[in-house]
Amino acid sequence: MKRRRCNLCEIAVTFPGEIDLLRTFSELARNIVFALWPNNEQLAFEVELCLTEALSNVVFHGHKQNPAQSICFEMSINDEILEMRVYDQGPGFDFAKYQISEPEQFCEHGRGLLLIQNLMDEVEYFQKGNKNVLRMRKKLPLSKGTGQN
Repeated sequence: MKRRRCNLCEIAVTFPGEIDLLRTFSELARNIVFALWPNNEQLAFEVELCLTEALSNVVFHGHKQNPAQSICFEMSINDEILEMRVYDQGPGFDFAKYQISEPEQFCEHGRGLLLIQNLMDEVEYFQKGNKNVLRMRKKLPLSKGTGQN
């Protein structure tokens, strides 16, 4: 018999690419995760940190700090996986170029992506229509409300 996944949360927000708004949405993601897993502060912190890095990359590198360009953030959580997607309309970049395992190989940029790749279980970057998508997936603790796997 196939186990049916239970959707615990799903949100989608589009907002202006203003630097002051990044923390608001990163904290929102953290608070949602912490509400579902109140005994797992580490999970909530990792989600907030990864989303902050992803949104910052869009503002500074993708949109070149142009607040007229909007950012879309989606988060879905079922009983097994947390998935965050960040959409932007910037020029995109060569994701494979940042698949480096040694932090000292980075010069000025790329450490944020390395951090995301180390904290998330899966990270993908692709184009969908006229948008760039960064998809981050994290396997969740088996029992809701605990840090136990």
